[in-house]
Amino acid sequence: MKKRIAHGLGVLVILGILILSGTASACVNPTDSFATEVLLNKPGVSYNLSGIIESDDVIVKTKEVPVLETGQPEGVPTPQAIMIPENNSTVMIGTATGEPIETRTELDRIIYRSHYNPNVAVILSDRVPNYNEGEWGDARHISVKIQIPTKDVHRSMPYIGIGLTEDVYTAALDIEACADIGWDFEVSGSGSWTTDDGERRTMRSYLLRKGDIRINVMPADRTSLEETVISVAVNDAKSLSEGAKDEITDVLVAIGFFESTDIIDDTAIISNIREWGDLESAIGVAADDFDFGAAMKTELEHLRGVGVIVGLTDTDVDEIASAPVRGAAGFNSRIVYEDGEWIPYRETGNPILMKLADCGGFPITVLPGETASPAPTESTTHAPAPDHTPAHTVPAFTAFAAIAGVLAVVYARRRGDGGER
Repeated sequence: MKKRIAHGLGVLVILGILILSGTASACVNPTDSFATEVLLNKPGVSYNLSGIIESDDVIVKTKEVPVLETGQPEGVPTPQAIMIPENNSTVMIGTATGEPIETRTELDRIIYRSHYNPNVAVILSDRVPNYNEGEWGDARHISVKIQIPTKDVHRSMPYIGIGLTEDVYTAALDIEACADIGWDFEVSGSGSWTTDDGERRTMRSYLLRKGDIRINVMPADRTSLEETVISVAVNDAKSLSEGAKDEITDVLVAIGFFESTDIIDDTAIISNIREWGDLESAIGVAADDFDFGAAMKTELEHLRGVGVIVGLTDTDVDEIASAPVRGAAGFNSRIVYEDGEWIPYRETGNPILMKLADCGGFPITVLPGETASPAPTESTTHAPAPDHTPAHTVPAFTAFAAIAGVLAVVYARRRGDGGER
């Protein structure tokens, strides 16, 4: 095979992406990496936020949510609400097309200082239930989130980049052979097209990983049947060691990109520094050292004691407290109840996973002045507001409007496909 060195901006961009491959956003540690969360969706668990909303030691965040029209896709939940009589008006906002749409104000979240550690936040939200087992629930549930405040930091990492091109058909490579020598791999992208003679072709790209080495394997262009591009990134390295060079050569030979006599040409190697913004704990306690389980248990017991939550048993509290770990938060990873277990949503029977990652952080300035001590209240299950009555309402997930819109599209497509996934 004739080896050619791949230069150019495109390869450098790919190498930059590989430095932090596997993350869903520009930050290595999104906000949920400093949190844990449980959605109390177990049948029989009810809640009442009215007492805690009236506390002087909480911060109540609201937002505008579009009023969904009748005739929306069946199965997509409509906003539900606690009526606030002081202001049940609606407002009009513009759309991307310039046309106004009707909205109503909903509670985004309630924030107060944790009773386990007053430097940590507790965030209560009235949440849209997850899509599970092919169906939507028809009731809303309270979410309890333990959140370590964060601060913005600047990070940098030296890396080595290598770009190579060979006259070989990507689909002919034996990618799975890399596993035999200790590498992990995954399909990182795919595309299909129809040739001039009507033949349907599919091309895939792959990500190979071992330690600090990332190798992206892809066609030289979308429809290339002759050339494959390899982009290698060796993270946290200022020069390419002989050991790393041997590892890379061995795997390229194993998959069929290199011949056994091929070597990595030194002119194909670049050295650079990757810089990015990230988050870290703002309270002097590292997220890895914080006991999220103990903090969650303390808060659930407190919320039961003041009547915000009713129906959660001691066994439930213990099981929930044993589940939370760092990062068990957000739509995909928060703890939910299914089939008698409290487990991460992504491990449930039929989850729909979203690529949502908040790199904005949770600044410590958001915390209220004191630890909240609401008066005990009777707990009730919240009912939906009448469809014809615009309402100033309490609650919704931070990204409810975005998520509901995405899920509505997913649901509509599923219906159009006859329910195929």
